[in-house]
Amino acid sequence: MKKLNIYISRQIFVGFLLVTFSLMSILWLTQSLRFVELVTNKGLPLSLFIKMTSCLMPRLFSLLSPISVFVAVLFVYNRMLSDRELVVMQSAGISPWQNARPAIYFGLAMSVFGLYVNNFAIPDAEKAFADLEWQGEFTTLQNGLTVFITAHEKDGSVQGVLINDERDPKAKVTVSAEHGVIIYTEKGPRLIMINGVRQEIDNKSGQFSSLSFDRYSIDFGTTSSGKKRDDSARSKTLTELFDAGS
Repeated sequence: MKKLNIYISRQIFVGFLLVTFSLMSILWLTQSLRFVELVTNKGLPLSLFIKMTSCLMPRLFSLLSPISVFVAVLFVYNRMLSDRELVVMQSAGISPWQNARPAIYFGLAMSVFGLYVNNFAIPDAEKAFADLEWQGEFTTLQNGLTVFITAHEKDGSVQGVLINDERDPKAKVTVSAEHGVIIYTEKGPRLIMINGVRQEIDNKSGQFSSLSFDRYSIDFGTTSSGKKRDDSARSKTLTELFDAGS
C-alpha cells in the first residue's frame, strides 16, 4: 500500500510541476512584456529585468497552484481509469478512499505551502520589487515626480542625477547633481545629492529662481498625500497587517 501511495503521489507531483510550469511561463511572458520597453528604450540592464520579473513569480504561483493541483489530479486518475489500473486496484481489495488518499494529502500539503507563499513569499517579493524599481535609470515614482539616473556604481552611489518635480501645481522644480547616494530609511528611500543646482519656475508669475548647493537631500518615502511607498497590503506580512489593525 505504501508503494501504491508513493506511485500515485509521484504521478500527481510530476503532473503538477508540468502544468504549473506551463501556465506560469505563459503568464510570465505576458506580464514581462510591460518591462520590455525599459530594456529597449530606457537602458534597463538585462539582469535587473530578470530580477524584476522574477518577483512576479510568487503571486502567479498563488493564483495558478490550485488550478494546477486540480488538473494534475484529474489527469492522473483519468489516465489510471483508462489504463484499467483503478479496476485492478479495486479487484485487489483497495477501496476508493485508499486510492484517493494520495490526492487528498497532496492537496493538504499544497494548501499549507500556499499559506506560506501568500503570507511570506509574496510580501517579500513585493518589497524586493519596490526596491528594484529604484535601480532603473528612469523611474516615474509618483504622479508628477520623475527621476533620471545616468549610472549606478557598485558602492551604491549614483552618477548624473536629474529630478523633475511637478507635484505642486504652483511651481515646477528641477534638481540636477553630479553624483549622489541612495539610502533607505524607515520612511522609505532618500536621495542625497552632491554638487548640484535646484531650479524652480513659478507657474503663475513665470519667475525663475536657481540655487546651487553642495549637499541636498530629498525623501521619496511618502507621496504628496502622505502615504508611504510600501503602503500596499500585498507588501505586508500577516503579522504586519495584524499590527496595523491594532
